[in-house]
Amino acid sequence: MEEHPPTASGRSPLQDPVAEIVRIVIRTLWILFAGFCLAPAAYLLVLLAIAPGEGAGMQGLAGEAPAQWDQWQFLFAATGIVCIYASFRLRRYVLNPTSLRDRALQSVEKEAAARGGGALPQMIQGLIGRLALGHVLLWALVEIPAILGVVDRFVSGETRFFVGLVILTGIGLYAQRPSRKWIAGLLHDVLRAR
Repeated sequence: MEEHPPTASGRSPLQDPVAEIVRIVIRTLWILFAGFCLAPAAYLLVLLAIAPGEGAGMQGLAGEAPAQWDQWQFLFAATGIVCIYASFRLRRYVLNPTSLRDRALQSVEKEAAARGGGALPQMIQGLIGRLALGHVLLWALVEIPAILGVVDRFVSGETRFFVGLVILTGIGLYAQRPSRKWIAGLLHDVLRAR
């Protein structure tokens, strides 16, 4: 029989369902996170490999850049900074531990009243869904600067704003990465309150 190493509580993962749930949630979030990180890396590899026209100055893959393109580049840079800032502000609401815990407990109370029994699995499923959705929304918001950088690279042929916006996305993704300690604490709080 296969033995499982004990968790921090001294029990095996089979005896500690919260540790197993945390492990599954963290693994899922890191897989999603890797997918979001792969996109800017692919943009860098593909678009830096494509050389702009020889001696064309401001000529991108789409042809000659519009006359006022520098204003669009400024708008792209400002939008990228605003998206990163908004992701930090939005995190306080989307992934607020108190709000997530309260919603989970309210769903348990509603299910228990409707069924006359406990609804712990549905509560955990809803909580995990809100955690995943909150992280994905934040990562999608952080991805916007890289997409704007790709548009600029195709239109202008310059790499300056493109690389800057992709780096901005990288910083935002790094700052919004999943935290095992935070998720474990949240799940333990919810189950203790239950």
